[in-house]
Amino acid sequence: MYFAYVDESGNKDINNKQNKLYVIVAIIIHEQYWDYIHKECKNLKQKIWNLVKNEEDPIDIPEDFELHMKEISRKEGYYASIGDDDKKLRKIWQEMYYFLSKLFIKIVSIVVHKEHFLKQNYLGVANWAFKLLIERLNRYVMDSNPEKQQHIMIVMDSVDSEFDEQKRHEIETFIKYGTGQGWDEFPEQVIETPFIVDSKIHNGVQLADIVAYLVRRYAMKYFGLSPGAFFNDYCDDLLTLIEDKFYRHNSYTLKGYGMMIFPRNSPIDEQFWKVFYGYK
Repeated sequence: MYFAYVDESGNKDINNKQNKLYVIVAIIIHEQYWDYIHKECKNLKQKIWNLVKNEEDPIDIPEDFELHMKEISRKEGYYASIGDDDKKLRKIWQEMYYFLSKLFIKIVSIVVHKEHFLKQNYLGVANWAFKLLIERLNRYVMDSNPEKQQHIMIVMDSVDSEFDEQKRHEIETFIKYGTGQGWDEFPEQVIETPFIVDSKIHNGVQLADIVAYLVRRYAMKYFGLSPGAFFNDYCDDLLTLIEDKFYRHNSYTLKGYGMMIFPRNSPIDEQFWKVFYGYK
């Protein structure tokens, strides 16, 4: 069985003009690697904690310490000690994405440009993104296991009871009635009941957060939405570290599979694809 750890970055509100991209990411891990990755995550957290803890802080990692890119980049919470030390901030980024580059994982990412989404009269940013994600997770399992003997379980961060129930209902609907205007698939390899967790205590969701943030900031750069942002100078190199982790259909086709821009005709700079080796 596979686990798909899912997280999002950006704002799904179509009326939010300041945040024009909505990104949802899944990190796929086969059950045989779960224990190894969980243990290695603890080692990574210890490295990061050693970088940010103050002299009076304990050596051991606090129970509520998590890898959260919003806090890291804003230097909030446990990361406030970074202050103006940009060298330390870059070191944290490098440690995290280098760590991801060494894991037995695959990544599926959906990037929705809300302005172009609205222009084409689509409805429901989050629903569309989730639908597209589910299709690709299902296709990944089918590609990896032609005999269809494997399944994949969605593991995602709990938002509130209404949101959690909505996601359960969406998966059940996709399986029963198909995904409709996407690939119109019946994602039978996806287990219909997702596992809703608290990201603070679940390493897999925290790793998905790290990737989702990077993908959104990288996409913002090539949509021309964040000129001059500090992270822009580093996101290309960081994404290069993990580009081979993105799912490629039949080990070849990336576009529309491991990395999807939606709507498909959204005008993104072709340089966006340059970090993906031999992409198609």
